[in-house]
Amino acid sequence: MAKSSDQNALALTLIDEGNAIEDAGGIDEAMQRYEAAIRLAPGLARAHLNRGNGFLKKGDAEAARAAYATALSCNPNYAAAHYNSGNACVRLGRRDDALAAYQKAIALKSDFADAEVALGGLMEECGRLASLRSCLRQQVLAAPIFDAPRFAEHFEAALRGMWRKWCEQQHGRDAMQQDV
Repeated sequence: MAKSSDQNALALTLIDEGNAIEDAGGIDEAMQRYEAAIRLAPGLARAHLNRGNGFLKKGDAEAARAAYATALSCNPNYAAAHYNSGNACVRLGRRDDALAAYQKAIALKSDFADAEVALGGLMEECGRLASLRSCLRQQVLAAPIFDAPRFAEHFEAALRGMWRKWCEQQHGRDAMQQDV
């Protein structure tokens, strides 16, 4: 068990090194780090994700898509892998697959702004923006802030709590003044 933990830690270090090298423009050397990380920890989704990112940067969208698929087989709930898979699918002209990937990324991570922007852009290209707007409108209206009775109940409770706290503070001040 400790060996596996040590291998994962070393694999994460290799990924971080690869990221730094990639940022400095050394994509081939970075890819070597990602591949070494995969050899150490083949079940580490992040290593496959980074390898996919490297392939995408090198212009090989099909290899990138395959790497993202492997990352997702390691961790099906990896929002970044779904998002990047969508990016690869866009480059491959697979719009429906890209839409599904972006939607899955957003479903897994509701505040995934990059995926939302990519989804919106792709839906606009596909002529489906009106459908997206309708869906978003439904999500907004379903949000707790638009549930007026519930909002009023929670707002009232918050105001009562603040009033109670203020009254307690005032009562404490009155008691201190009476002691003087």
